[in-house]
Amino acid sequence: MISDGVTNVGAAAFLCCSNLTSARLPYGITKINDYLFDGCKSLKNIYIPDSVTVIGSGAFRDCSSLVNVTIPSGVTKLEDYSFAKCSSLTSITIPKSITEICNNAFNETDNVKDVYYDGTKSEWEAISIKSEEVEILKSATKHFTGTYYKITIKNADRGFITLSKYSATEGEKIQVYGSPTRDTFMFTALLTARHLEMNSQCPQKTLP
Repeated sequence: MISDGVTNVGAAAFLCCSNLTSARLPYGITKINDYLFDGCKSLKNIYIPDSVTVIGSGAFRDCSSLVNVTIPSGVTKLEDYSFAKCSSLTSITIPKSITEICNNAFNETDNVKDVYYDGTKSEWEAISIKSEEVEILKSATKHFTGTYYKITIKNADRGFITLSKYSATEGEKIQVYGSPTRDTFMFTALLTARHLEMNSQCPQKTLP
């Protein structure tokens, strides 16, 4: 939609583009200007490149079809009304670079169920979250993914199974999915220190 090589798109450039369903911003853009996609009610998918460090006020306000969003790791603040009135937004990935979530950033965005945070619980609690946003985010399930492990599980019948780069934090209950054969298995695990305590489907295995 936006040509590669473009590094700036003016404020409100796509204001109320009712037929816009997806958007891909090219790498090189560093700022999503104020109200860039405001009122794009049909926007379901947005790709934000890692080059972006600023998401402006009202950038995605009233994008009522947007279901999930991943904020790049260089962004430090969510400005006022940045994701306000995103009534279909259920999942958001927030990087550990975020230090502040401003007033009304998620105003009337009441259906967020999952927040994936690329840091630890203590780092999350250190973020300055304005009072209006606390209640909106409080009810969402937080997934803290600050510590990465490669988990290897020994299966008596089929040897070792390696699950590539799963992330979890100490004490977090996690669901792990894998395919040791063509049949998929699932188990619940509790991560404590550097051990994965498993249910009866697998023995305890020390993390590498």
